[in-house]
Amino acid sequence: MDENRDGRSIANRVREHIGWWLAAGAAIAGIAALLISVTWPGEWRDSANSKCDKWYLKYSLALTDVDITLTELRDKIKAWEKDGTPYSDADYQKVGRAQLVAADRLSEMLGDIRDLDRPWWGSLDGQVETAVDRGSALSRAYAQAGQSYAKQKANEAWSQETEDEIGERLGKVEERLEAWFESLDALKLEQCSSSPPG
Repeated sequence: MDENRDGRSIANRVREHIGWWLAAGAAIAGIAALLISVTWPGEWRDSANSKCDKWYLKYSLALTDVDITLTELRDKIKAWEKDGTPYSDADYQKVGRAQLVAADRLSEMLGDIRDLDRPWWGSLDGQVETAVDRGSALSRAYAQAGQSYAKQKANEAWSQETEDEIGERLGKVEERLEAWFESLDALKLEQCSSSPPG
């Protein structure tokens, strides 16, 4: 009878150990699955740089167009001041459209970056949010500058008030561009933070 009890006791203990090992194995498998699905900081940076690669040419070309249209406008204004060669409201509107396109291209790139899964530990999430917020502020500054250029008049109808507004908006663009690049450098996003031509 004692042998029977010992046999059942050993069988129970074996079952308990098997149950414990199965539970431990399931927990380890769950943790492994979680670690496999987690986004790691290096993986996030690679994905973000890839998004920047995708949009950077369009964004860079838009900024180049802003520089070209601004230079053309300044040259026309100088010619008008020098010898009265007329220029038109459309010259201001052309600069305004270029600014609005730059704002749009930047917003598209930022949207892709914002949508990436982020690591759930460390300070990267906060740094990403700061960079994207600064990029969004830059995009808004481009859009506001574009709107100001679009309403400026040429020749005799030119408005000092609108010109002051344009200057203020361009100052915000410069300030926000610098802050955005600082954030991108902190995140080590080389594809995003290399300065556009111009």
